[in-house]
This record gives sequence, structure tokens and C-alpha cells, in this order.
Amino acid sequence: MVTRNNRGMFGSLVVFPGGTVDSDDPDRRSAGLRELVEETGIDAGDPSDLVLISRWVTPRHAPQRFDTDFYLATIARDQEVVVDGTEVLDHAWVTPSEAIALADTGDWAMILPTLTHLRWLSRRSSIVGALAAARGADGRTLIEPRLMEDGSLVPVYMPGE
Repeated sequence: MVTRNNRGMFGSLVVFPGGTVDSDDPDRRSAGLRELVEETGIDAGDPSDLVLISRWVTPRHAPQRFDTDFYLATIARDQEVVVDGTEVLDHAWVTPSEAIALADTGDWAMILPTLTHLRWLSRRSSIVGALAAARGADGRTLIEPRLMEDGSLVPVYMPGE
């Protein structure tokens, strides 16, 4: 998990590494890998090594909309994290359950997509199980939360649920 700088819409939030697709990026997977390296120094391999968990599109009522892919990848344990100090100020290696607990206590500020993916990961017994569940979705999981009449969000369902 990384902590964003205090600027912009996602300022000071604890999130997964990520960012925008640049004009030089051949596709969204390549952009994700580039952002991971830029923000953390971690090399997760080739674009084909990324497994799409879900694609989130900001609700229609939001003042600013985003279209975001969430991927899983396995990485070598010996890779050192080096945050860029500009976009990302800090990092932590934690289990999904530990991250959720830190969000529940208010120590880490997170948004719904991050929490939803952490909850989904916490229900998997292993990375192999998480990768299998995501592969089983075959990239068909489009999530666009919407508001109910009472102001709450419609429940979100992830791959394998």
C-alpha cells in the first residue's frame, strides 16, 4: 500500500500504486506497470503478467469521473520499495486484513474501490486463489457504483462472489 501526497482529489489517501495512461503507453496494462515502477521501483514483469481483477468507473453523479483497472501480479520477494517522494510519500507491506483494520481505526484514509479490493483479497486463502478468482472473471467485472434513493451505494460484487 502507498500513501499519496496531500495534493489533489486523492491527497493523503492510502491506495494501491497507480496513475494515468500516458500517450506513450501502448495499453492500460503497460501504464499500470510504468506507474508501479515510477511510484515504488517495483518491477512486476510484462503486461501479460498482470491479471485484471476489475474495472471501476466513477458513478455518473460524481463531479470528476475516472475509469480504473485493478490488477494482480506476483513479484519477487527481494525487490526493494523506493517511493518517488513526489506522488507517493510512504509505503507499507501489509496483509489485506491489516490494511482494513488500519482503515477501520481511522489510521489510514481509503476510498471505496481500495477497501472493496482489500475485502475481496482478504477472503482469498492465498495469492494463487486470488489470481484464480480474478482469471475466472476474465476481465468482465465492470463496476460502476450508483446511488440509491437514500444516498447509499448499491452493493458491489467482485469476481467469484
